[in-house]
Amino acid sequence: MLLIQSAKKATWNLYNPMIDNVLDVQCELPKKRFCGFAKGWLIAMNMNLIVTLINLFYRVKGKKKREDSIINLPPQDRNYGNFLHEQVIAAFVIKATISADPILNPNNCIVVATYEGRGKLAFIKLNKDTTWTYVDESLSFIQDVVHVEDKFYVVEEGGTLFSFDITSQCISNKQLVAQGIESDEVQKTYLVVSNDKELLMVLSFSQPYTSDANAFMEKTMQPPYWVDVPTFLL
Repeated sequence: MLLIQSAKKATWNLYNPMIDNVLDVQCELPKKRFCGFAKGWLIAMNMNLIVTLINLFYRVKGKKKREDSIINLPPQDRNYGNFLHEQVIAAFVIKATISADPILNPNNCIVVATYEGRGKLAFIKLNKDTTWTYVDESLSFIQDVVHVEDKFYVVEEGGTLFSFDITSQCISNKQLVAQGIESDEVQKTYLVVSNDKELLMVLSFSQPYTSDANAFMEKTMQPPYWVDVPTFLL
């Protein structure tokens, strides 16, 4: 699903690209910068670096809104960023994800976020932590982060993929899952979770990767293979 802002302020439409249709559902959302979506929850942040979890389906226009449809987390620590410009503050959290539904399974809900220009890693445990934990420099220049089954996955620039667990106040069992591609033409790397079990890694290129079309590639974990896809499918 994709969000498309409507003509009315703070109202968004849901768009299903698989069937090319705007659904007859409108959601009322607070004015924040969106930085992730997982387990049915939208993740956003504001200029005070407060990360917020928002359940779209409990915010449908015309229906009674649940009080727990918006969950505000403690703010990110300003000491971990360079805040000379408002643009830096607005984009401080690059991407975020969660490990479990914060209402149905709050004790197992961990929020993981990449932050600041160098794409470093931080996490916080719902109902357990009062501050964010900032991971050391062993993981940086992260372009995307997702949670699949019982593990977190992060991809660095160029497509190097790692998995890891989160224990009390640190990451553990960090493992290299896939090597990246050495190419100056890789612009952006994305991770996509399919059916909550299959992980796809998508690389977009600034120049045509094949002779006949600008393309990106996707990599599945089991078995690993690459597929060229024409850009017009994006």
